[in-house]
Amino acid sequence: MAFPSPSGPNSSIWKLKDVWVANSGDNWPDATFDRACFAGGSTPGGNTNVIEFLTLASSGNAADFGDLTVTRSVLAAGQSNSKTRGLFAAGYENHPGPGNINTIEFITINTTGNATDFGDLLYSARGAASLSSSTRGIVAGGVGNIPSQGDGSNYVFENINFITIATTGNASDFGNLATDNGQAAGVSNATRGLFGGGYSIPAPAATRPSKDIVEYITIASTGNSLDFGDLSSSKRLNKGMGNTTRALIGSGSLNPGSHSSNVIDYFTIASTGNATDFGDLVANYSAGGGAADNSTTGVFAGGSQSPTGDVNVIQSVTIASTGNASDFGDLTVAGHDSCGSVSSQKASGNAWFIFNICYTVF
Repeated sequence: MAFPSPSGPNSSIWKLKDVWVANSGDNWPDATFDRACFAGGSTPGGNTNVIEFLTLASSGNAADFGDLTVTRSVLAAGQSNSKTRGLFAAGYENHPGPGNINTIEFITINTTGNATDFGDLLYSARGAASLSSSTRGIVAGGVGNIPSQGDGSNYVFENINFITIATTGNASDFGNLATDNGQAAGVSNATRGLFGGGYSIPAPAATRPSKDIVEYITIASTGNSLDFGDLSSSKRLNKGMGNTTRALIGSGSLNPGSHSSNVIDYFTIASTGNATDFGDLVANYSAGGGAADNSTTGVFAGGSQSPTGDVNVIQSVTIASTGNASDFGDLTVAGHDSCGSVSSQKASGNAWFIFNICYTVF
């Protein structure tokens, strides 16, 4: 372990904060910081650019954070595990806008305010899956509007892009998914990312079947995804959350003509295999609400419920303990096709100290 130059009048005393920064290269974690942000989406009045936030440590309603630079729905999100920066990428802009977009923007999560331009993906899409590590953000798949395989309007991508979260700029190529896939869930720990569910073409949209496949990548190494296992049922527009060991994928739309899902599946991230039942949401939700977590508490927010339409309900689970979701609070606006970005410490495997401690070396 490296020790920085001692601080304070006693040259043999180091602050734990200084040693942490010297050895990790990361900012000292703010242990009081426990915020989840949700952005964009589709509401009864059209797409929105609203960003709202909540504190995961205590149940309650969301509050206004700021605005995206672009009004859009079906967008992707990720964050650095130092929890200073959250990113929102791709999506579908309101008409008469360009439709599917490749815009990436970011927020500083512990300071409310509007988003700022970050860069662009290599392709324009809606319904892309996303995940992140402490340094790298990943966006995969999605639905676009370039000439398709007989569908006439939609093209489902297999592309995987990545960005370095701390440095603004355009995305780079990471590899490809095993198959083209749109509207899948993404979830990760510090090293491995999972993509679950989704759908492909060429079937018409009204009859296009959902998928039960789960694929994975090693986030630090570029390359194609590999088979991980299967969900308990085929669905899309589902959402993911997790901690250092466990990945949860919940809600979503089942095959066309079927109902939306209230099922929550879980996986052990380090071990490939099929899903295990975790519990149920308080009701069936589809059409992609948001999901976020702080490694202890996970929340599912918003979505669409038949026949009532868009909802503003926020539900929570304790990630380490199987069981059904419970009521957490409400979003400021009912809607679906939003995304989530969370800011509390997670997925690093390190212990976070709440107190400012000094120690002496003799």
